[in-house]
Amino acid sequence: MSVWQMKIYSNRIVSGLVSCLLVLFFTTSVYGNISDFRGQVIDDNGVALPNVHIQNSDNDFSTISDSEGKFLIPVTMDAEFELTFHHIGFKDHSLVVRTNDFSNEPIIVVLFPIDLLFSPVTVIGNKLLQAEQRVSCQSNSEQIA
Repeated sequence: MSVWQMKIYSNRIVSGLVSCLLVLFFTTSVYGNISDFRGQVIDDNGVALPNVHIQNSDNDFSTISDSEGKFLIPVTMDAEFELTFHHIGFKDHSLVVRTNDFSNEPIIVVLFPIDLLFSPVTVIGNKLLQAEQRVSCQSNSEQIA
């Protein structure tokens, strides 16, 4: 192997190592600051709420609470972000969180039901009326014959 070939070979090794180090550095810097934020969603009576949609406005991650109302969502450390909670029949709730302020303890989020006011509904059916008409028609036809 000539000196020229050895120089090319060593340059390729060095550039490969530099590329690997850059990828490792980039991966650590981007994903190294992500942590899981834990909590539980309950209603105003303390009952766990399953299937609550939770969205992180900081990084557009979202999740759904489990059957016990518990959730886990990725957040950026050393940042401020807003979590939004949505559930059918309950008022939406937003929570601003500063990751510097919380510990590893899960938070409890309380959702309040929406007061639904419906006006009275009157149901009018003609099924019985049609049945009575059929009976009267049959009795009339029997009298004619």
